[in-house]
Amino acid sequence: MLMDLEGTDQSAFLSGEGVLKASKKVDMESDSLDLNINYNSEKFMVPNRKIRLQTFPRELAMKLIDEIPELEGAVHDFSHSLYVVKGDGLIRYGIGKGEDMYLVACDREALLKGAVARACLKLEEVLYVKGITLNSHMLVLDVGAAPGAWTEYLSKKVHHVVAIDPGKLDQNVLAGNVTHICKKAQDSMADLVMWTTGRNFDLLVCDMNKHPVEAAEIIVPLLKFLKYGSFLIVTLKFHGRGKNKDDKVGELKSIFGASLKEMDCIWLLANSIYERTFVGRRK
Repeated sequence: MLMDLEGTDQSAFLSGEGVLKASKKVDMESDSLDLNINYNSEKFMVPNRKIRLQTFPRELAMKLIDEIPELEGAVHDFSHSLYVVKGDGLIRYGIGKGEDMYLVACDREALLKGAVARACLKLEEVLYVKGITLNSHMLVLDVGAAPGAWTEYLSKKVHHVVAIDPGKLDQNVLAGNVTHICKKAQDSMADLVMWTTGRNFDLLVCDMNKHPVEAAEIIVPLLKFLKYGSFLIVTLKFHGRGKNKDDKVGELKSIFGASLKEMDCIWLLANSIYERTFVGRRK
C-alpha cells in the first residue's frame, strides 16, 4: 500500500478524491501485529514525501516504527498520514493526504512570525475553526494575558484590548489600543465596570496557566461583562496524561451552563497533548 503511493492505479487517491485503505484480521491478544508489510525502502522514501504515523492505541506506533524505521510518530510538514487502528478483531489501516489530517493546515513558522509566544497559534486556529471574524470596532477582554501573545495578536485586528494579569506584558505588546490592568482577575471588577459602561466586551479570551476548573471559576464572574451572543475562548490546560478529560469538560459545561450556550471543546492542531480549547457563547 505504501509503495502504491507512486503507482498510477492510485490517481484518484493522489488527487484527493479517494482514500487508500485496507484491513487485516489479527489475534487481539497477541503482541505481534503480523501485518506482513513488505516494502522497498528506497521506493518508500520518495523525495518530498514524509509519512506521519497515527495509531490507536498508541502502543501500535512503536511496534510499527520498529518494523518500518522510516515512519515517524510526530513529524511536521508531512505529505501523508498512515492511520492504523486496532479493534473488533481487526487492524484497519489507511493512508490519507497530510493536508486533510487537521481542520487547518500546519504552517507554524508563518504563524509565529513576529509573535511574542507560540500561544498565538491557538488563537489564530480557533478563530478560523469557529468562524469568528475580528473587526476594528471590537472591544476584547484578555484574561491572564501575560506575556501578551494573544493581546498582541488581537490589538492588530480590533479596536481595543483590555488585558488583565498581575504579571508584566512584553513591551512590544503595549500599543496605544491596549490597556493593561495589572491585577488578578478577581480584583479587577471595579476596573471592568468602568470599561463596560455603555458597552460590554465583544469577545473574552483566556490562556492562563491554571487547572481548567480553577480557570472556569475565575472566568464565570467576568461573563456579565460579555455581550449576549458573543464568544468565550479558553485554553484548558490538563496537568498530566490522565484519561479524565471528558469528565472535566463535562464539569466545565456544568460550571458555565447558566451563562453559556453552544459549548464546544476542540483539540486544535496548535494545542499540546495536555491542552484542549473550550468555546461557548454568552446566553
